[in-house]
Amino acid sequence: MEIPLLRGVVLAVTLLAVPAMGEEAPSFGQWIELRSYRNFKCLEILSSLAHNGAHAGVWGCHGGANQKWSLVGEEIRSDMHNKCLEILDSGQHNGAHVGLWDCHGGANQKWYWDGNFIRSRLNNKCLEILSSINADGAHVGVWDCHGGSNQRWY
Repeated sequence: MEIPLLRGVVLAVTLLAVPAMGEEAPSFGQWIELRSYRNFKCLEILSSLAHNGAHAGVWGCHGGANQKWSLVGEEIRSDMHNKCLEILDSGQHNGAHVGLWDCHGGANQKWYWDGNFIRSRLNNKCLEILSSINADGAHVGVWDCHGGSNQRWY
């Protein structure tokens, strides 16, 4: 796929196969990268931290374990230590941060694909790069779905 950047300039992007709603996700052990349409950066655990509550963000893709994810049912698990991506503190508000926690099956750890959007089962909000920041280290959280590029993933 080619994405126009400026007049006459294109960026070639290889899209990963992402399951549509209702399709079967890759089985456990099939690690994928989740990239943002906003800036083509990868979803990662910032600073490769392994503790419960470590924040998720985006960074230039480098193939590290902190940027690899497995879709298991409705869980998004980290390759680093098999913890689940969750809305921290089960936050219901716009801007609630997303990070890692031991998998426990709560609604704040359940996600589903809706086109190019990753939505929470807790509140149906979309996973997004907060404040549409393009820099490495920008935090990821949830917000009401509005269709912005900071909420679209592949």
